[in-house]
Amino acid sequence: MKKAEKINRFSDKKFLIIDEYEDLREAISSLCLSCGAGTIVTRDGRELLFQAIEEKPDLIIINPGKETRSGLYTCKLLKNHGETKHIPILLTIADHLVQHYAENNLSSIDDFLIKPFGTEELMEKIEQIFK
Repeated sequence: MKKAEKINRFSDKKFLIIDEYEDLREAISSLCLSCGAGTIVTRDGRELLFQAIEEKPDLIIINPGKETRSGLYTCKLLKNHGETKHIPILLTIADHLVQHYAENNLSSIDDFLIKPFGTEELMEKIEQIFK
């Protein structure tokens, strides 16, 4: 991929990013911004549904941390709401939680990425979602 294509690969997209850790939230946001996407960042899972309805993002990137609502619960709320059910969800989870999510039905999640992950891994996952 050419440099200009990498910079503008998500120029028509807006991502809603939720993570309880500010440094990770800002790192993901900066990476997405560098690829042309608009971003909305939050750490509060309680406001996620309202933000998704108001902002109408093209993708929601969720880290289901202990200070946010349960990741699966939040994803199910989003997928069951008429105004947000079409929005793809990318879950970023720790390796030790993969089994838990697999046992609890991943149908409300479009894809997931195991932490720690690199910038190219994240960008490849996002590109796969939009193919």
